[in-house]
Amino acid sequence: MPASVPACASLRRQVPISETWYNLASSINIGAFNLGNAIGAALGGAVIGAGLGYGWVSVAGAAMAGGGFILVVLTRKEATAQPSRPAT
Repeated sequence: MPASVPACASLRRQVPISETWYNLASSINIGAFNLGNAIGAALGGAVIGAGLGYGWVSVAGAAMAGGGFILVVLTRKEATAQPSRPAT
């Protein structure tokens, strides 16, 4: 189970969103997890198929994780400060 699934469920309880949007977000989340598994398996197979050996599979995995981190950093949006509302 992807680590973000409990976070999605927690968000659903805290933020009132429609069932349709929650289902869409959940399916995209699981789909992205499965895509990552498939890409990782393909990369590992390519490394072994290239004759580099099993030791290089972990290096390729670490490179993928580093690339993912860089992608997150580059595409992260700055949080905008919400003006505080007066108490009612």
